[in-house]
Amino acid sequence: MWNGGTLYPYHGWNFVSDHNSPADDNGHGTHVAGTIAGDGTSGTQTGVAPDAQIMVLKVLNSSGSGSLSDMAKAVQFAVDHNADIVNVSVGSANPSDGTKDYCRDMCNMAYAADLPMAIAAGNGDGAGGHFAIPYDIYTPGDVPAPWYGSTGHSASITVGATDNNDIIAGFSSYGPTEWNTSIYADYLYPPGLIKPDVSAPGVNITSLLHTSPSGYTIKSGTSMATPHLAGTIALILEKNPFLTCSQIDSIIENFGVVDLGNPGKDTFYGAGRLDAYDAVEAVQATVAEKGVFHIRNAASATGNLEFDELSWQANWITEAIPASYAVGPGESTIVEVYVDTNGLASGTYWDTLWIYSNDPNENPYPEPVCLITEIVGIEETEKTTQVPVASGLCHICPNPFSKSTVISYSSLVINDQLPVTNDLQCPALRIYDVSGRVVKEFNLQSDGLQSVKWSGTDQLNRPVPAGVYFVRLMTSDECFTEKVILLK
Repeated sequence: MWNGGTLYPYHGWNFVSDHNSPADDNGHGTHVAGTIAGDGTSGTQTGVAPDAQIMVLKVLNSSGSGSLSDMAKAVQFAVDHNADIVNVSVGSANPSDGTKDYCRDMCNMAYAADLPMAIAAGNGDGAGGHFAIPYDIYTPGDVPAPWYGSTGHSASITVGATDNNDIIAGFSSYGPTEWNTSIYADYLYPPGLIKPDVSAPGVNITSLLHTSPSGYTIKSGTSMATPHLAGTIALILEKNPFLTCSQIDSIIENFGVVDLGNPGKDTFYGAGRLDAYDAVEAVQATVAEKGVFHIRNAASATGNLEFDELSWQANWITEAIPASYAVGPGESTIVEVYVDTNGLASGTYWDTLWIYSNDPNENPYPEPVCLITEIVGIEETEKTTQVPVASGLCHICPNPFSKSTVISYSSLVINDQLPVTNDLQCPALRIYDVSGRVVKEFNLQSDGLQSVKWSGTDQLNRPVPAGVYFVRLMTSDECFTEKVILLK
């Protein structure tokens, strides 16, 4: 669940009742959320992206109805609090022109903020039939997509529902749709605008039950198909977090579908049935990396520490998330700083991230950012995976740590190969800082599973600063390196 801090302790906001407790009293939202990110905690993994976080934005009451204004407020909340995707498993059937214009304005705002919206196509007339073309697609599902179409792009990526035989569900709303309102008149019918954009499983979908901590239920609808797209977009952004709405839509419609129905994009299946694996495979991984730091508010504080702006000078710093936040007394939040090494020469780069807040003692607060783009004594990527007990360094616990950590290793691979005389190799287990300087060295012990305790001190038992360190065990044949984080 999204960590909303002191202001949003229950992971979101209830726009129906206007308070911070968005508990599900209907079941629809929990089912949708489980399809996006259910990780098996309740017994069965149901989510497309089980490592994603859910921000709860309640816009429907216990009977499943709500207002467009609450939906727009929820989208604005998502923008303001740095959400990556919005799942919209709601819509207005057979909408008036005024309703269409209102929803399109909302989707345009999300598009300007590069916030993709996975939106349900709708369930026909709700009684087993359909509205006449071009009025069958619900709004905002009828709003133009980020990439597909000739003009008027927005954040709306619309999803129809298929069954387990890859057949479009009888209830799934179909296009084309029309835009001929007093504000928007760019897709006249005929031919109109092809919708939906994609389709996904939406018949007899098993997901989480809101009334039980370990229960499941089965639901059908385009609402159930939509979270498959939201989860797929989460996987795409995990591989490259800097993709725009238009790029995401293009990748999905061109590479992330199985073409069904008429060849090409059609008004029943859209570009085709979603294929999450192919969509992620088509994404070029970003060259950008990220670092993290914590902003903490003292436990003795009398109020929230509120920061509302982050600024920097270096063009290799691309983004800092979140840009604003309220941290309660005794609490902390993580800020992720993204850097892009593309085009940078090997070297060490420094800049300052300025944090503007209500701190009366230091505002803005300077946070140094260091980017190292060359091998300086130690290379983290040399061996990043944990290795078997019989093959060298195997475990560091706890990690991160504040007082001490235990480094376990096996010296079976060493045998009689010590001592090693090459300066680039170490005849012992060593700890390096990020500049490549040796801060601590431990003598290797006899064969078998061994461990040493590091208390965050250097060779002279002086405390070392908090930060990232690297534990290296090297033999004449192999080198094992693991990262360890010291907190203070």
